[in-house]
Amino acid sequence: MSHPSIRVFVVVLTLVVSLALAPSLSAQGGRASISGVVTDSSGAVIPEAAVSAVNTNTGFTVSVNTNGIGAYALPLLPVGTYDVSVKKEGFKTELRSGITLTADQAATINITIAVGSVNEQVRVIADAEMINTQNAALGQVIQERSIAELPLNGRNPASLVLLTPGMIDVLQTGGGVHQGYTTFPTEEGASANGGRQGSTLYVLDGAINMDNYHLLAAPFPNADATQEFRVLGNNFEAQYGFAPGAVVSIVTKSGTNTLHGNAFEFLRNGVLNARDFFQPVRDELKRNQFGASLGGPIKRDKIFFFSNYQGTRERRRVGGSTAFVPSDAMLQGDFSAYVNAGVTILDPDTGKAAPNGYISPTRFSPAALKIAESLPRTTDPLGKTTVSGFSNMQDYNEFTVKGDVYLSANHRISGRTFFNDFTQPEQTLNLLNSDRSWLARWQNHSGNYTWTVSPTLLNNFVISYSRLNSNSISGLRDKGGNRICYSQLIEVADPPNSPCTIEALWVGGSFGFGQNFNGLNRSTWGVSDSITKTKGRHLIVGGVDVLRQYWDLATDWLALPIISFDGGVTGHELSDFLVGRVASYTQGGGEYQRLHATQIGVYVQDQIRVAQNLTMSAGVRWEPFLAPVPSSGRIPVFSPGEQSTRYPNAPVGVVYPGDPGVPDAGVPSGYDYFNPRLGLAWRPGFMKNTSIRAAFGMFTAPIDYSSWNHTADSSPFSTTYDLSAYDPSIKSIKLDHPWANYKPTGGKSPFPPFPDPGSSPPSDTPFTLPMYFQAGFNRNFRLARELSWNFSIERQFGENWLVRAAYVASEAYHLINGIERNPGFFSAEGARLLYPQFTSVLEMASWATSNYQSGQFTVEKRFSKGFQFQSNYTYSKSLDSASIGTLAFTGSVADPFNMRNNRGWSAFNFPHVFVNNFVWELPKLNRLNPFARGVIGGWQLSGIWRMQSGAPVGIRPGYGNNRSLFQTGGDRADYVPGEAISVQQGSKNDWLHEFFSTSAFQPNAPGTLGNTPRYLFHGPRTNSWDLGISKNLMARDRYKLQFRWEMFNAFNTPSFSTPVNTVTSAQFGEILSTGTVPPRVMQGALKLSF
Repeated sequence: MSHPSIRVFVVVLTLVVSLALAPSLSAQGGRASISGVVTDSSGAVIPEAAVSAVNTNTGFTVSVNTNGIGAYALPLLPVGTYDVSVKKEGFKTELRSGITLTADQAATINITIAVGSVNEQVRVIADAEMINTQNAALGQVIQERSIAELPLNGRNPASLVLLTPGMIDVLQTGGGVHQGYTTFPTEEGASANGGRQGSTLYVLDGAINMDNYHLLAAPFPNADATQEFRVLGNNFEAQYGFAPGAVVSIVTKSGTNTLHGNAFEFLRNGVLNARDFFQPVRDELKRNQFGASLGGPIKRDKIFFFSNYQGTRERRRVGGSTAFVPSDAMLQGDFSAYVNAGVTILDPDTGKAAPNGYISPTRFSPAALKIAESLPRTTDPLGKTTVSGFSNMQDYNEFTVKGDVYLSANHRISGRTFFNDFTQPEQTLNLLNSDRSWLARWQNHSGNYTWTVSPTLLNNFVISYSRLNSNSISGLRDKGGNRICYSQLIEVADPPNSPCTIEALWVGGSFGFGQNFNGLNRSTWGVSDSITKTKGRHLIVGGVDVLRQYWDLATDWLALPIISFDGGVTGHELSDFLVGRVASYTQGGGEYQRLHATQIGVYVQDQIRVAQNLTMSAGVRWEPFLAPVPSSGRIPVFSPGEQSTRYPNAPVGVVYPGDPGVPDAGVPSGYDYFNPRLGLAWRPGFMKNTSIRAAFGMFTAPIDYSSWNHTADSSPFSTTYDLSAYDPSIKSIKLDHPWANYKPTGGKSPFPPFPDPGSSPPSDTPFTLPMYFQAGFNRNFRLARELSWNFSIERQFGENWLVRAAYVASEAYHLINGIERNPGFFSAEGARLLYPQFTSVLEMASWATSNYQSGQFTVEKRFSKGFQFQSNYTYSKSLDSASIGTLAFTGSVADPFNMRNNRGWSAFNFPHVFVNNFVWELPKLNRLNPFARGVIGGWQLSGIWRMQSGAPVGIRPGYGNNRSLFQTGGDRADYVPGEAISVQQGSKNDWLHEFFSTSAFQPNAPGTLGNTPRYLFHGPRTNSWDLGISKNLMARDRYKLQFRWEMFNAFNTPSFSTPVNTVTSAQFGEILSTGTVPPRVMQGALKLSF
């Protein structure tokens, strides 16, 4: 049977099975469930036994009778500690106390009752079993104790997601994107089991908590407002969707029948920190995090409240790095230092070697010299300078308020509001040391209503609203403290009402800077409704999730030019910069886009107790792709040979919404996204403390809304011009007069006029050819699909130990990728374009694929006798043909004619990840006298230890030798025949200066893409310990005062970045900066709890 046929068969089979078993749940929203079987001492099942669960903190009670096979199920329980009792006439009452339920936990509690009087009670203090016998989803819970006691850098619980197997920080990979000033600063992201950014969905109290612009987790409430969260890491059931890799379900704290709260302050000062390996001075970070929480009853057993505030005041020196700027000698025309380093400096006009690397300063660009005045000065021969950074000030104010109302035993409602406000003032020292002003607010609100229609039928309704508002303004200023603009330096104009700034200036790998204005507003409404039905052997869940999303963007992006230098004229980017010979010049009319979109998920799931020790889950989720619609049809569609009727002056080959056959979204919607899920959980009769599970599922991958960023940047909405010095019709772009050689505009800038933001131009709008098609979607675009499967064995030892081994794998296809549809063809005279009426035509296609294989191993000890720990090791391999797809942050794949040329290690390929965490309460020494007990007792240790492989590294030639006008600057180097590739050889000092054999690589031959793979070895590994030590003082058994000391990277083990990977760089092979783990940071804290 063919692969497509298998997929169709699986979909149809699962639909038939599920619908035959079920009537019609959204994600449980952080709720838990208890199920099991009641038997007598002989093993016979007991029908019609009364099972009750009582939350010991709130008094909430739910009851149900066992069915004909002795089974019971108590779904949608708020997290907390429960007492579970079983009553049956003729048997003693059995009471299980101290059962802790965690977020989205499916707890199994099988109970045996003894013959006797119902008035006799047998009490057993025991927690739920640790093995999962209810479903095949792999995951792990991060409980309140871990959130409260583990050392958290920045007190952000989102970082604890990375404690679970298969998870890595996507923002610390080459496939991660967190664009400053367009997202909230504390947003996080995790790559789940080799998945891209967006493979992990975050849910807060049952409501989606995502920023869909980058598919990142929106801000979490702080550690003192978060109860716990569960990470469902692979093959979760059909009630979860909108992401293929993992679901993180977060639960905020609630009030109880006891008034409780705390007040805290965490203090950090740079004096206590270690110095960065490459910096001469310590980090000057000063941070105060302070706040308080209060929760309790308004009406006992009925109405509860919880509130929390946290303020953060952070002052730090940022921007410390190494850059290469024009040295004093270079400003006098002397580039001999680079000649001595093996670089051939060429005369910019003749192309011949400049004698002794000398270029007369009289040939320098006045604009370049003016810019150089505001750069750091250096006498280093190569222009190397250490950028010490600037003082950055950031303030956060975070509020969480939650209420829970138990109207009756059958009706429960809750509501929660969460705000996080951020403020950053402008900072300026020089062009490499500055930052813009920034104001942002994230808010998330949710409401939940649970209705127990009958003991076997429940309805759960969730409504939510989230919103991000953000505005930022450039802080770039010249050495005199005045705002600096390109319009002051070169022949360009500034758009009206735009703050003065330089959008972007990139001088190869030597230095770069740029800032612009951003104003954005994004919001999401969410509604979910679900039904849970227990019937015989079946636990049936089904429902619908609906998200309605709005996005507004207003920015001067591209209205101010982006200018880059690559060394293609004089042999080095610094000399190209000083003589003003630009490699690429891009300018447009500004970026103004407005979108609205709807996401829908409809699902049904049946959990079937096939036998007392075998459970099967089968379900299907439908997630149609309803393509987001840009306002006024502001999106182009590439269609070779077709003439637009909406804009008749457009070149042949581009059409728009409103033209025949072009949808309003500019990309086709799709309705055939049916995702079946199937899982088995078996408890072998001969190994009662063992669970063997297997699962298969299909998932739909989301698309980030930043993919629509540049779709509005093409003619006629906001015409963008992309000038390349490698274009034979231009040949040379001079910084001071960038438009002089551009014939389509008569050698003059086409701006002004600038387009009217957000408008729909008239149909007779003229077009300037060749047209730059900056971004659009392929007409056959589809959302990505992922097939995922796992097999796991887990065993519980004693009451509190668990060991698990799992095989986890996935295969994805139709992943989004950038593709150049108008590639040039190399010739001696220069590149020839396939469609000469266009320059670049960049499309987002769905041609990329990926594969992930892993072994995941866990050892866990539940908290008992003062100690808990989790240890996870993941051994994996991740392959793909593109790790980022949106054209907002990447270009075309290297070879648009051959996707397989890009296939190889993914940016998420970290083969070894070993992560551990523990909390250890040292003995309390109760036998000592009070003074000695107070001094010696009450200490606690906690920590996180993480080791992982280094990031993948590829080798780049330095500039685009392919001369084809596509992916210029993105070629790969060539191997040098006969040269071995040695990585990280010798002492630390040796490999810091040459991490790999630089002699093994050379620039790619003209007209080729290079013969090295996208990635071919890994950079330095990371090894970091975060440790905390606490002293707890108790008073009246109700008040606790905690003194706390935390150390991040406690042993100050240096973490190094990947080496310079550009063949033409004088620093090729060197490691010049630290990596993702900063040097040791310490902080103290004081917390009063009651």
